[in-house]
Amino acid sequence: MIRGVILFILSLWAMFTHAASLQVAPILLEFNPNEKIQELWLMNTGDETIRAQVRAKSWTQKENQNVLEDTKDLIASPMILSIQPGQKQLVRVVKLNPTLTTEQAFRLIVDELPSDKAIKINGVQLLLQYSIPVFFKAPSTQPVITDPKKPMSLNGVQFSFKDHQLIVKNQSSHYIRLSQLNYIDETGKNIPVLGGLVGYALVGQMMQWPIPKGIAISPKGHFEALINSDDIAQPLPLTP
Repeated sequence: MIRGVILFILSLWAMFTHAASLQVAPILLEFNPNEKIQELWLMNTGDETIRAQVRAKSWTQKENQNVLEDTKDLIASPMILSIQPGQKQLVRVVKLNPTLTTEQAFRLIVDELPSDKAIKINGVQLLLQYSIPVFFKAPSTQPVITDPKKPMSLNGVQFSFKDHQLIVKNQSSHYIRLSQLNYIDETGKNIPVLGGLVGYALVGQMMQWPIPKGIAISPKGHFEALINSDDIAQPLPLTP
């Protein structure tokens, strides 16, 4: 029994190692108003050839859910590619909608395609998928950065807390990305809430994320998080 469990774990590790050999960079793309092409690199860090597919989707948010749909405003070339071991492949990401009045959001879905040589367990093959955020910035919607060492402005962004949900209403002109969410209680104790990426609130949208009920939230405490690409966490001002 123990030997069977060990073999199963080793098999899962081998599958994960194979899938993890597909790497993608960068993990976020932004098109300034006059930019039409960005670069995405797919890398094969393994010792077997990898096949991959890149698809572009429009990205909206409705009723606290991310919605991905087909789009003609963004394309990736090539869409299907093969990467030899230790090599990398350039994918050109092309913007086809140059006229914007508000910021638009998309996702590039990068799928590892099945391989006849891949390790399988009970006929199931583990394949990796990346979802890369892409933003088209409009001329009048770029956030003003006065000092790169200071946290990003939260003007137009409202935060509230209700029924153990952190609610973000984004009425600013640019997306908001939250990560490394912590709660600072009334004694100053820092309590980790959600590590890593919490999520995005797109322009004109409202999103919410659950806060563990084991954390006692008090009006005298406050949340703080990293916003977008900031290196400095900042308090999230809560509205009633």
